[in-house]
Amino acid sequence: MNEKFTNLAHWAVNTAFMEAATLGDCYVGTEHLLLGLAQSDSPCGKLLYGVGLSPEYIRRQLLAQPRQKSQSSDSADMTPKLKKLLLKAAKSADNGKASCADLLSAILEEECAAKRIADAIVAAPRLYEKAKKLAKEEESVHKNQRKPTPLLDKNGCNLTEKAEKGLIDPVIGREKEEDRVIQILLRRTKNNPCLIGEPGVGKTAVAESLALRIAEGRVPPPLIGKRIMVLDIPSLVAGTKYRGEFEDKLRNIIEETRQAEDVILFADEIHTIVGAGAAEGAIDAANILKPYLARGEIRLIGATTLKEYKKYIEKDGALERRFQCVLLEEPDREACLRILKGLRRRYEVHHGVIINDEALEAAIDLSVRYIGERALPDKAIDLMDEGAARRRMLWAERKGIPTVDKTDIEAALEAGVGLTARGLKLDGERLELLKERIHGQAEAIDKVVSALGGYGEELLSSPLILLFVGGKGVGKRSLARECAKLMFGCEDAFFAFDAEEFRGGYGANRLIGTSGGEGGLLTEKVRRKPRCLLFFDNVNKADAELLSLIRRISEEGALDDGNGLRISFKGCFVVLSACKEAEAAAGFAKAEKAADPLLRELAAIADDTVHFAPSGEKELAEVAAACFKDLKQALSVKGLHIESDPALLPSVAAHWHAKGLSHGGLCRILKRNTARLIAEEGMGLGDAVLCWEGDKEKIKITAKNC
Repeated sequence: MNEKFTNLAHWAVNTAFMEAATLGDCYVGTEHLLLGLAQSDSPCGKLLYGVGLSPEYIRRQLLAQPRQKSQSSDSADMTPKLKKLLLKAAKSADNGKASCADLLSAILEEECAAKRIADAIVAAPRLYEKAKKLAKEEESVHKNQRKPTPLLDKNGCNLTEKAEKGLIDPVIGREKEEDRVIQILLRRTKNNPCLIGEPGVGKTAVAESLALRIAEGRVPPPLIGKRIMVLDIPSLVAGTKYRGEFEDKLRNIIEETRQAEDVILFADEIHTIVGAGAAEGAIDAANILKPYLARGEIRLIGATTLKEYKKYIEKDGALERRFQCVLLEEPDREACLRILKGLRRRYEVHHGVIINDEALEAAIDLSVRYIGERALPDKAIDLMDEGAARRRMLWAERKGIPTVDKTDIEAALEAGVGLTARGLKLDGERLELLKERIHGQAEAIDKVVSALGGYGEELLSSPLILLFVGGKGVGKRSLARECAKLMFGCEDAFFAFDAEEFRGGYGANRLIGTSGGEGGLLTEKVRRKPRCLLFFDNVNKADAELLSLIRRISEEGALDDGNGLRISFKGCFVVLSACKEAEAAAGFAKAEKAADPLLRELAAIADDTVHFAPSGEKELAEVAAACFKDLKQALSVKGLHIESDPALLPSVAAHWHAKGLSHGGLCRILKRNTARLIAEEGMGLGDAVLCWEGDKEKIKITAKNC
């Protein structure tokens, strides 16, 4: 039945089904269709609202009436009256497709529930006359022949026509910017607005909203009936091999626009007109357009980012003064929530789902925190759309209408955008895993878990930063690596940077990148994996520039890379590792007394300071036991089963503790020596025993007990 109705009328019918499901009705009747018509972005919807039949009023009337509730989750069926009404409207339409006004006329011709609701506010005959008149006006507009613009039609698209077909979503919260654009278009000269804003704030949406207002007649008389045509610059350049072809093509389009008199051009990425078609000394598009724009012979709406505007248009004073700037700021949370609520019904109808308020709020909050390089409302709309698509996919084999909630938005963030909304939390089970893997640092582990447990990630605008202070080889890096595995679920979420390697004049540039060059080592990693743990080792040896970067991460939660791209660090966990001797790391009070101003500055930057205890023989023995366990498991896969003499691990720990060996160094030496002994003895499959030769102070391996 889709081909019998216009897009707006078809949307109203779909909305009727959605409203019936929302109200829990077991049928779809004429009253639900009236509610769908009242919500449509059509002249009919405006007519109903003007006479007092708003969606809120109709919904209240439906709730006040006794109705039969649906006992199952199956989709409701149309009543015979509604089926008859739809067929009648489709047959009576003059142009073959019934509009919203035709549906309203058909409702008012029948004795039905919808007519009774309407009759309570306005006399049905009076409303019927207005509906029939509106249907004729829509038909006359449809039949009105405009001047042909073949080149424009070939190299662009008609936004006003798309709006008339219901293919453009309404824009909410940009009334001020839309009015400013209309005011500029009404000027006699220099009537060319340029929409400037960051990607995702809704520059193109403002132009589409203007087309929607023109289609609905909500513009001043000089703009009624105008067409907004998209000017596709790349398609103009395409195929122009020889000098002069591009100029002829563009001038012909300009001439079509002048003669049509009802065309307003819209050029997205307006900065591309600078240099377009200027090969082999030819005149570019900007210089061709300048005289027409200055005299007001054509009207052009442009859209670009502030960076591109300054780089291309502002440098050309003659071109810049022909445009009137309209700056679009990113909307705040409340404005963005209104936008999502205004778009919700369209996405519900498209996906066949119900989106609750919790999902809308989650889409805003999660996109703000984890998608820092894009702007609202675009990134929040994307999350809402992705979450609805996911819920519809998972509901494919079931009946009824699913509901999209916060969990769907979180899953969309993880699957669609490549992030995870899981909080930086470590529960009791993970705490025990940490203590099994990191030996002798129970107090440090408890301090880290406590800091993570009290971290209100969703409330803060900067990442959690902890300062690890301890001697060399006490397990600072190991603890950070294990935290990354447990929190983010993967090993590649751990990125380590040695502060000593980034000292000097170009150290900071290596981290954030240079203009026009490769991305920075730090910013590129965070941009590609926003949920990660950043480990800065030897930070007590960092220079002033690196400390400045860390301070900006702490205060702003973001850094600008060499190309000006804003990189958000809000989803990161930052660990600063300072190597201090035992007497300086025994406690924060002693660290203060150590007279180390750099350490005190790092402690001021960090959210908390974690002190690591020095390693003793007992801790090294535990490390050796864990290392031997891993070694034993790895060799058993290859068919060699090894055991250790009871005196081996304590002897190894005591020997290497006397030499001041660290945790990591002990594991490396134990694995390396064992591998060397296996190779020297030529052992393959079978059983072997590792033992300690005290007189020679070395490990020995044999095929039988020592």
